[in-house]
Amino acid sequence: MICGLLAGLLAAPTLEAHRFEHPKVLRLGIQDHRLLLAITYDVNPGQQALRTRGLFDRDVDGALDPEEQARLMDALEKTCWLWLKAEVGAETVTWTRRERSGHRLDRPASDESGLGLSLVYEAPLPAQRTLAIQLTDRDRDAGKHVPLHVDLAGNWRVVQANQGEWHAKGRQLRRVVLNGQRPLSLRLEAGAAP
Repeated sequence: MICGLLAGLLAAPTLEAHRFEHPKVLRLGIQDHRLLLAITYDVNPGQQALRTRGLFDRDVDGALDPEEQARLMDALEKTCWLWLKAEVGAETVTWTRRERSGHRLDRPASDESGLGLSLVYEAPLPAQRTLAIQLTDRDRDAGKHVPLHVDLAGNWRVVQANQGEWHAKGRQLRRVVLNGQRPLSLRLEAGAAP
Protein backbone atom coordinates (compact mmCIF):
# COMPACT_ATOMS: atom_id res chain seq x y z
CA MET A 1 0.00 0.00 0.00
CA ILE A 2 2.80 2.42 0.84
CA CYS A 3 4.57 1.55 -2.44
CA GLY A 4 1.37 2.34 -4.35
CA LEU A 5 0.97 5.66 -2.53
CA LEU A 6 4.61 6.59 -3.21
CA ALA A 7 4.27 5.63 -6.88
CA GLY A 8 1.18 7.84 -7.14
CA LEU A 9 2.94 10.78 -5.50
CA LEU A 10 5.97 10.41 -7.75
CA ALA A 11 3.88 10.12 -10.92
CA ALA A 12 1.73 13.20 -10.18
CA PRO A 13 4.52 15.80 -10.58
CA THR A 14 5.61 14.14 -13.81
CA LEU A 15 2.17 14.66 -15.35
CA GLU A 16 1.95 18.20 -13.97
CA ALA A 17 5.40 19.05 -15.34
CA HIS A 18 4.23 18.21 -18.87
CA ARG A 19 1.03 20.24 -18.77
CA PHE A 20 0.57 22.98 -21.35
CA GLU A 21 0.20 26.41 -19.79
CA HIS A 22 -1.42 27.60 -23.03
CA PRO A 23 -3.14 24.72 -24.85
CA LYS A 24 -3.62 26.86 -27.96
CA VAL A 25 -0.90 28.97 -29.60
CA LEU A 26 -1.24 31.06 -32.77
CA ARG A 27 1.26 32.41 -35.27
CA LEU A 28 0.15 34.84 -37.97
CA GLY A 29 2.34 35.39 -41.02
CA ILE A 30 1.78 38.39 -43.24
CA GLN A 31 3.31 37.99 -46.68
CA ASP A 32 3.05 40.15 -49.79
CA HIS A 33 -0.29 38.80 -51.00
CA ARG A 34 -1.44 36.35 -48.35
CA LEU A 35 -1.95 35.62 -44.69
CA LEU A 36 -0.76 32.41 -43.09
CA LEU A 37 -2.15 31.20 -39.77
CA ALA A 38 -0.52 28.37 -37.82
CA ILE A 39 -2.44 26.91 -34.88
CA THR A 40 -1.09 24.46 -32.34
CA TYR A 41 -3.69 22.93 -30.04
CA ASP A 42 -2.81 20.51 -27.23
CA VAL A 43 -4.85 18.44 -24.81
CA ASN A 44 -3.12 18.13 -21.45
CA PRO A 45 -1.97 14.71 -20.23
CA GLY A 46 -3.83 12.93 -17.46
CA GLN A 47 -7.60 13.02 -17.03
CA GLN A 48 -8.16 15.51 -19.84
CA ALA A 49 -6.39 13.23 -22.35
CA LEU A 50 -8.19 10.14 -21.02
CA ARG A 51 -11.60 11.82 -21.32
CA THR A 52 -10.85 13.11 -24.81
CA ARG A 53 -9.66 9.76 -26.15
CA GLY A 54 -12.52 7.96 -24.37
CA LEU A 55 -15.14 10.14 -26.07
CA PHE A 56 -13.98 8.96 -29.48
CA ASP A 57 -13.54 5.25 -28.73
CA ARG A 58 -17.08 4.62 -30.07
CA ASP A 59 -16.83 0.83 -30.15
CA VAL A 60 -15.19 0.76 -26.67
CA ASP A 61 -12.45 -1.62 -27.80
CA GLY A 62 -9.72 0.44 -26.13
CA ALA A 63 -8.15 1.54 -29.43
CA LEU A 64 -8.86 4.46 -31.71
CA ASP A 65 -9.24 3.15 -35.25
CA PRO A 66 -8.54 5.48 -38.22
CA GLU A 67 -12.18 6.61 -38.44
CA GLU A 68 -12.28 7.43 -34.71
CA GLN A 69 -8.95 9.28 -35.04
CA ALA A 70 -10.36 11.31 -37.93
CA ARG A 71 -13.42 12.25 -35.85
CA LEU A 72 -11.16 13.24 -32.96
CA MET A 73 -9.04 15.38 -35.30
CA ASP A 74 -12.20 17.06 -36.69
CA ALA A 75 -13.44 17.81 -33.17
CA LEU A 76 -10.10 19.30 -32.11
CA GLU A 77 -10.03 21.47 -35.23
CA LYS A 78 -13.57 22.73 -34.56
CA THR A 79 -12.54 23.53 -30.99
CA CYS A 80 -9.70 25.68 -32.36
CA TRP A 81 -12.23 27.81 -34.23
CA LEU A 82 -14.80 28.32 -31.45
CA TRP A 83 -13.73 31.92 -30.70
CA LEU A 84 -11.17 32.62 -33.42
CA LYS A 85 -12.06 35.38 -35.88
CA ALA A 86 -9.96 37.44 -38.26
CA GLU A 87 -10.88 40.50 -40.29
CA VAL A 88 -9.02 42.48 -42.91
CA GLY A 89 -10.69 45.87 -43.18
CA ALA A 90 -14.38 45.21 -42.69
CA GLU A 91 -14.26 41.75 -44.30
CA THR A 92 -14.14 38.48 -42.36
CA VAL A 93 -11.18 36.40 -43.51
CA THR A 94 -12.06 33.16 -45.29
CA TRP A 95 -9.32 30.65 -44.57
CA THR A 96 -8.26 27.62 -46.63
CA ARG A 97 -6.64 24.77 -44.73
CA ARG A 98 -3.21 23.85 -46.13
CA GLU A 99 -1.94 21.39 -43.51
CA ARG A 100 -3.37 19.33 -40.67
CA SER A 101 -1.55 16.79 -38.55
CA GLY A 102 -2.49 15.05 -35.34
CA HIS A 103 -0.12 14.18 -32.53
CA ARG A 104 -0.50 10.95 -30.55
CA LEU A 105 -4.09 10.39 -31.69
CA ASP A 106 -3.40 6.73 -32.40
CA ARG A 107 -2.59 5.85 -28.78
CA PRO A 108 -4.90 3.50 -26.83
CA ALA A 109 -7.94 5.07 -25.17
CA SER A 110 -6.37 4.30 -21.79
CA ASP A 111 -3.21 6.32 -22.60
CA GLU A 112 -2.83 9.39 -20.37
CA SER A 113 -0.24 11.13 -22.53
CA GLY A 114 -1.15 14.44 -24.10
CA LEU A 115 -2.42 14.72 -27.66
CA GLY A 116 -2.84 17.54 -30.09
CA LEU A 117 -3.16 19.02 -33.49
CA SER A 118 -1.14 21.34 -35.76
CA LEU A 119 -2.90 23.33 -38.46
CA VAL A 120 -1.85 25.78 -41.17
CA TYR A 121 -4.34 28.00 -43.02
CA GLU A 122 -3.95 30.51 -45.81
CA ALA A 123 -6.02 33.49 -47.00
CA PRO A 124 -5.45 36.04 -49.77
CA LEU A 125 -4.73 39.67 -48.94
CA PRO A 126 -6.33 42.47 -50.92
CA ALA A 127 -3.97 44.38 -53.20
CA GLN A 128 -3.79 47.50 -51.03
CA ARG A 129 -0.96 49.66 -49.74
CA THR A 130 -2.45 49.86 -46.23
CA LEU A 131 -4.21 47.14 -44.27
CA ALA A 132 -6.18 46.99 -41.05
CA ILE A 133 -6.16 43.53 -39.49
CA GLN A 134 -8.07 42.44 -36.40
CA LEU A 135 -7.67 39.03 -34.78
CA THR A 136 -9.86 37.87 -31.89
CA ASP A 137 -9.61 34.66 -29.88
CA ARG A 138 -9.82 33.29 -26.35
CA ASP A 139 -9.08 30.13 -24.44
CA ARG A 140 -11.80 27.79 -23.23
CA ASP A 141 -10.62 28.65 -19.72
CA ALA A 142 -11.44 32.36 -19.23
CA GLY A 143 -8.48 32.67 -16.83
CA LYS A 144 -6.02 31.86 -19.63
CA HIS A 145 -5.11 33.61 -22.85
CA VAL A 146 -4.06 32.54 -26.32
CA PRO A 147 -0.50 33.66 -27.16
CA LEU A 148 0.04 35.07 -30.64
CA HIS A 149 3.19 35.94 -32.61
CA VAL A 150 2.98 37.94 -35.82
CA ASP A 151 5.68 37.60 -38.50
CA LEU A 152 5.98 40.27 -41.21
CA ALA A 153 7.58 39.40 -44.51
CA GLY A 154 8.24 41.40 -47.62
CA ASN A 155 7.92 45.13 -47.37
CA TRP A 156 5.16 45.45 -44.75
CA ARG A 157 5.73 47.65 -41.75
CA VAL A 158 3.67 48.15 -38.60
CA VAL A 159 2.04 51.57 -38.42
CA GLN A 160 0.07 50.83 -35.26
CA ALA A 161 -0.58 47.87 -32.96
CA ASN A 162 -2.74 47.98 -29.85
CA GLN A 163 -0.61 45.37 -28.05
CA GLY A 164 2.56 43.32 -28.28
CA GLU A 165 6.27 44.06 -28.51
CA TRP A 166 7.89 44.86 -31.85
CA HIS A 167 11.20 43.08 -32.56
CA ALA A 168 12.71 44.76 -35.62
CA LYS A 169 15.52 42.25 -36.19
CA GLY A 170 13.13 39.30 -36.54
CA ARG A 171 10.32 41.45 -38.00
CA GLN A 172 8.00 40.04 -35.36
CA LEU A 173 5.31 41.34 -33.07
CA ARG A 174 5.58 39.21 -29.92
CA ARG A 175 3.77 38.89 -26.61
CA VAL A 176 0.32 39.44 -28.05
CA VAL A 177 -2.33 38.26 -25.59
CA LEU A 178 -5.76 37.26 -26.93
CA ASN A 179 -8.31 36.74 -24.18
CA GLY A 180 -11.68 37.55 -25.72
CA GLN A 181 -11.70 41.01 -24.17
CA ARG A 182 -8.97 42.58 -26.28
CA PRO A 183 -8.36 41.60 -29.91
CA LEU A 184 -5.18 42.42 -31.77
CA SER A 185 -5.75 45.50 -33.93
CA LEU A 186 -2.96 46.00 -36.41
CA ARG A 187 -2.43 48.62 -39.08
CA LEU A 188 0.17 47.88 -41.74
CA GLU A 189 1.63 49.78 -44.64
CA ALA A 190 3.54 48.48 -47.63
CA GLY A 191 6.79 50.20 -48.50
CA ALA A 192 10.14 50.94 -46.94
CA ALA A 193 10.26 52.30 -43.42
CA PRO A 194 10.58 56.12 -43.29
